[in-house]
Amino acid sequence: RAGRTGPGICLRLYSQKRMDTEFPDETAPEILRTNLASTVLTLKGMGINDPLSFDYMDAPDTEKLVAALRMLYLLGALDADGHLSKLGRDMALFPLEPALSRMILASIHHDCADDMVTVVAMLAADGANVFYRPTMAEEKEMATAAKQRFYDPEGDYAGLLKLFNEWVAAGGGRGGRGGGRGGAS
Repeated sequence: RAGRTGPGICLRLYSQKRMDTEFPDETAPEILRTNLASTVLTLKGMGINDPLSFDYMDAPDTEKLVAALRMLYLLGALDADGHLSKLGRDMALFPLEPALSRMILASIHHDCADDMVTVVAMLAADGANVFYRPTMAEEKEMATAAKQRFYDPEGDYAGLLKLFNEWVAAGGGRGGRGGGRGGAS
């Protein structure tokens, strides 16, 4: 924050002119830049049933709120009247995007919760792309070829699970926190 919001020195990788002409004075609040499904689910979980008339500090667009309500309805978190369903109450307990919490809850009924938690953890990780993408053309070809080893005709999630299982089989996680599934190695 030095030099930007408080005293200190800030080194930038762009010119002062570019900063003055291309960058906003303030970053738009996150609620104005993101998917609101998590926010709406959290509000509903706290008993705030009308997110459209909630007194936000920086009110998001009504269209984005309606889209979030629709997404939650499609996921089964809301009933036809827009009230939180039992499934929605369960989804609200997870610190995840609603679609990811829905995946975990559905996996319980399909007896594959261990695998789904692994996939969701990989999807929810910061950056969310577990595959390294180099910038040099030759390295890109090698990375693409390596990624193809984890292709699964069942889909991307099955491919992520295949990647994780190979990582564990190769000794991944040893000496780290927990050593993969099942606790410390």
